[in-house]
Amino acid sequence: MERTGKGKPRHEDTERLRLQAEADAAINLSRILRQQLRQLQPDRGPDTPPAIETKQRIHSWLDVLQTLTPGFIRTMVRPVYLNLIYYRLFPEYSKARQPEKLPVGNGFAAWSGYAPFLAFKQRLCRTLNQQYNGFTTPCRPGLVSIVLPVYNGASFIAASIDSVLAQTYTDFELIVVDDGSTDETPSILESYRGDARVRVIRQPNRKLPAALNAGFAEACGEFGTWTSADNLMHPGMLAELSQFLNGNPDAEMVYADYDLIDAQGLPALDTCFCREYQTPDGSSVLHLPYDPGELSFVQNNYIGGCFLYRTWAARAVGDYSQDCFGFEDYDFWLRMNALFRVAHLGRREGLYSYRLHSESLTAREKELQVAERARYYLPLEEERRRFFAASFDITLAGSHPWFRILAHAYRRAGHNVMEIADLSSEALYRYRVTRAFSKSILITTDPNLAPHPQPDCTFLFQGNRLRAAGHDWRAGDPAQLEYPLLAVANSFLWRRQEGPKLT
Repeated sequence: MERTGKGKPRHEDTERLRLQAEADAAINLSRILRQQLRQLQPDRGPDTPPAIETKQRIHSWLDVLQTLTPGFIRTMVRPVYLNLIYYRLFPEYSKARQPEKLPVGNGFAAWSGYAPFLAFKQRLCRTLNQQYNGFTTPCRPGLVSIVLPVYNGASFIAASIDSVLAQTYTDFELIVVDDGSTDETPSILESYRGDARVRVIRQPNRKLPAALNAGFAEACGEFGTWTSADNLMHPGMLAELSQFLNGNPDAEMVYADYDLIDAQGLPALDTCFCREYQTPDGSSVLHLPYDPGELSFVQNNYIGGCFLYRTWAARAVGDYSQDCFGFEDYDFWLRMNALFRVAHLGRREGLYSYRLHSESLTAREKELQVAERARYYLPLEEERRRFFAASFDITLAGSHPWFRILAHAYRRAGHNVMEIADLSSEALYRYRVTRAFSKSILITTDPNLAPHPQPDCTFLFQGNRLRAAGHDWRAGDPAQLEYPLLAVANSFLWRRQEGPKLT
């Protein structure tokens, strides 16, 4: 940029910013008025045909009915319900219409053909660039961080650790979090202290989500996963999953099939666990759906313990929720699936053994009232998807060569963008007093920016580095920032807002 004097932009740029600010203010005002008009006319819009409105109402009633049905009944009748009722009413959602393995290359939905999921992704991603494999966070490239939380797991913990240490992929770190064990677990963990690949963290008993968060806070790897103290990784698991992510930059998480074992480590046959995925019926082998889209719309946590995700995406998604004890993994998968791209490995080879025994969390679901707390979760997930897909008020404050490119991309995608060079409190206040949308972010180059008025989410932008929500990210060019930046903001703002809690 040419300058007329030290620190002063030339007249053309000043005039451009002034005219752009006036245009942004006009757009902002029109959007505010449109929002107020919608509130006065909450019924269906004039462009919604009655037939579509009827189908939407039926779908809403079916969703409500599902939340009121006990989990064990849903499990028994689900195949019949889908084939005889749901898919007949909504044939466009039928998995029979989708190929088992989906083609790669559809941008934001490369791994799904599930119609409701595609519609949501279109509302979320809009026209923003979906090739952001250069977006990353400080980490050790190639390293896989494995967190293993344990509480009184003396019966199986040694076998679980040994299955990790036996991986053919050797570039990993194992972080064991002893969550206040009172049995022989601490002494068993002590025997692994001489292995440089293993670190042990001890903390008072704070339950599984807190133990997972404590472990991942210490992780240094490019990839992350976690395993339970009673389950086993097959030797090739990390090699297969890391190879998939390295070869597919359009996926941020991969999951794979697994098998069931009993307390003695033998195949668990003829169980009720994930019966619809047992192949053949009654066997210990589980074949999971290739398409992850249904995960977000049908209350069914079918992703098991065999998975791997990129650390930068996990940090964007946020911690495991302590409000979701017992289904904290399900909540995390839903957030990852909504904001990023999840894929099945695409091979029918089990890479993990899930142990069924009387002391597992799965066996204690009724005692812990997990099903009772999770039964109303899909309506919350629907609310979260609406929140994620809503537009942003975005303020770019300061001077950076990427700001103009980002402003153009966000305006094209339908977000409200304001550019300001004056970083005084008065200038910021003038741009913050009116808002078209409920979500607001500030992207600035000034670490000392006046906090008033405080926007919902602040990004500090220096060079190609971005800092927000306590984490750092980097990008190779501004196009790689377009979508991930908003994904980070969505995740942070959802966690920050006063929403429904599951306790």
